[in-house]
This record gives sequence, structure tokens and C-alpha cells, in this order.
Amino acid sequence: MRYIVDITRAHSGSAGSILNAFLSFVDATASDEIELLILETQRGEFTQDDYDFDLVALPAGTSEDSATAAIVDRVLIALVACEVISVASFHSAIRQNVETLAANHSHRVSFIDLNDFAPTTETFPATWPKEFMQPQEVIEHLLIALTRYGNPIRKTDLRSVLQIQDPRFRKQPGTYPGKPRFISDIVSLAAERGLVTEQGPIGSPNPYVILTPKGKQEAHRMTPGEFSVLSSGAATSPPGEPKPKNIFPRRSDEFVTVLRTSSFGPFQQIRLSIYEEIERLVRDGHSTVPKLIRDSIEAVRENRSASEDEKPIPWAKVRTFIISLTNRCPVFLSQGELVSHSWAEADKRVDDLLENWTTRLDGELICFLLEKRVQLSLADVADISGALYNSRNDEHFDRVLSVVRWLLREGRIIEESGDRKGVLHLKETVV
Repeated sequence: MRYIVDITRAHSGSAGSILNAFLSFVDATASDEIELLILETQRGEFTQDDYDFDLVALPAGTSEDSATAAIVDRVLIALVACEVISVASFHSAIRQNVETLAANHSHRVSFIDLNDFAPTTETFPATWPKEFMQPQEVIEHLLIALTRYGNPIRKTDLRSVLQIQDPRFRKQPGTYPGKPRFISDIVSLAAERGLVTEQGPIGSPNPYVILTPKGKQEAHRMTPGEFSVLSSGAATSPPGEPKPKNIFPRRSDEFVTVLRTSSFGPFQQIRLSIYEEIERLVRDGHSTVPKLIRDSIEAVRENRSASEDEKPIPWAKVRTFIISLTNRCPVFLSQGELVSHSWAEADKRVDDLLENWTTRLDGELICFLLEKRVQLSLADVADISGALYNSRNDEHFDRVLSVVRWLLREGRIIEESGDRKGVLHLKETVV
């Protein structure tokens, strides 16, 4: 086993104790290789006599992006030489990169969050402080988060989605939400009632949190209206604190967050370009589904402007998304039969695309939002356009209308009538 430990974000004087706690947790042995990344200013906290490890010191003032790039490079180098690697860091960006690498390297690399090993002198009440929020309200927020933003979801991702629903979950020093293990306390509160459980290796500091059958039943008792209220910024601030700025100034921001936190796109800036490349490659007599997806993404990547103003695109995640999207909604044809990205059909040549195939794929994104209990209606067309196409112009507004009408004709969704006319639901979820 090789451990790559990034301790650059440890508070001054705490790096040594954090490393000790981590090594004790993983029960490292003499045969394990340990590579420690520190800042030059932390060098005095470690000596080569204390530990048998490779010490890599980054210059003081190294930006988070530069540190992330340096650490990812070390991981890539280690993957060539080692069978199994574990990466420990405080950086959420490192975790995201490691999880992408794991998917592409047979899960030979894993991530451990060093936040769980940080020392603290703060003390908080052993029982749940009801002045923060009633336990039942906390549990409802957790069930809604798991239902809407991913089930399962990494424990370290829970706070970001909980504070979308209610700003009281924000981490503030000296408050209950700012205490260590706050998220673990929330999970325990629901686990004690049999509503959630954790999945992952025994002792893992960052397991997946998943709804139990009882938890799913409890979550689905809540109506879409309740979800809408929670996601609309209607939550109140704690007494004496100013009302926070709405996290979602537009509904489209909410739609994008639901998709992104579920690793389901939408990659508005490149998705339509990938569609165009897929169509071109099929027309030119391209080959199998895996090669078609890979080459269409690579073509878009090569054609992208190298402008420094553009945000970097996680191309591995784009590929995973296109695979997931076309597997949920197969559109590739081989001799008249639908084929998808799978082991069994990996060698089948794609010779055509299903009629209205781009409409079908975009419709799948809308259906996914409805699956996540997001309430959609005629009033949301402009925001759906913004979320799916990064544009609210007439062309994309009309495209949303066309996609929704197609879903209605195909019987995938239905429209309510009467006072709620225009509200959409998945057909199978309507009782």
C-alpha cells in the first residue's frame, strides 16, 4: 500500500498530531510506503528521523489550484508504480479528482478526509441541542437531501446540500454546525431511527450515506410542495442573525445543482457539441459505442478554445455522464437494434441513431429532475432552458417546450389540470 498524505492545509502546529492520528487509523506498517506533502513553512514540524517517509515540500503561498495539480501528478506517478494507493487530504478538489481517477483505474486509488483527524478543544453538549433545530426537522432535511441530491451520497458532501435547503446548516465557528463531527451527529440521529445507514469499508471516515427502506418510505410521504418550499430559499435565519442571501438567485441554479451533485451533467457548454460530433461520426461510418463516445468527446475537447478565461472541464466526468445518459436512454442503433455502453455490446458497430435522439436525451435530464422530486411547471421553462442550454434565448426556450411536448406525447410525464395546470410529474409516480 502507498499512502500520499497532503497536509498542506493543516493549522499551524497541528500537522504532526494529525499525521499521527492518521497513521494510527490506517495502521500503517513498515512495508507501506508513505509520501508526505507539506508546505515549506511546515518543515520544522517533521524530521526524517520521526517517520520513514518521502517528504515533498511545496513553496509557501502555493495556491490551492497549484497544490491540487501537484498532488494529482504525484498520484498519477504512483499509479504506474503501485497496485493500491490511498490519498489523504483536506482538499475537496483532491477528493473529486481521486474519485474520478478511481473510476478510471479499477478503484485502485481511494480518498481519506483528513478533517476527521483534526484536533479540537471545543466542547459541545452530548445531546442534540434543540435550540439549533428540532431533531425531526433535521431528519426531514437529511431525507430530502438524500432523495433529491443523490442516494447514496458521500458523507462529506452532505453539508453542501443541506445548506442549500437551510442556511442554518452553514459552518460557523463557535456554533453547533461549526463543531467537529456535526454531520456525523446528523447521520447518527437518523440512523438511530432506522432511516439511514452507512456504506463503505469498515472504519472508513468518508462512507456513503444511504436511505434504508424505512427511510425511503418516510421520504416519499413528503409532497413535491414540501420539497419546493425547502429549495426556494424560504428557510429562516437563526434569531438575531441577518437573513442570508438566497443561495439560488434563480431556479436554474437549483436545477444545475441537482444534476451536478448526482454526477448527471448537464455540461451545458459542451453537451450539444458532443451531440453534433456523435451525429457526424455515425454518419461517417464510425464503430462501437465506447469508441463513438470517446472520440466525440475528444473531438470537442480538441476544438475548444484555449482561452484562459474558460473554466477547466473535468473530461473524465463528461465521459461518465454521456455513458450514463445514453445507458438510461439508449439511442444508438446497430442493424436496427438498440445498443448501449456495456460489456456484452462493446463490439457492436453503431450504424444509425434513434429518431429524435437528442430530444430523447434532453428529455431524460428533465425526467431526472422530476425523479429527484424537483417541481417543474410552465413558469420554469426559462430556467430549464438556462440549466440545460446555458441560454434563455427564443431558440432554447422553444427547444425546452419541444422536449416537454415530446415527453408528454410519449407518456413519460403528465401535466396536472385545474388550479395546478402546467405542473409536471413522471407518469409512474402519480397515484
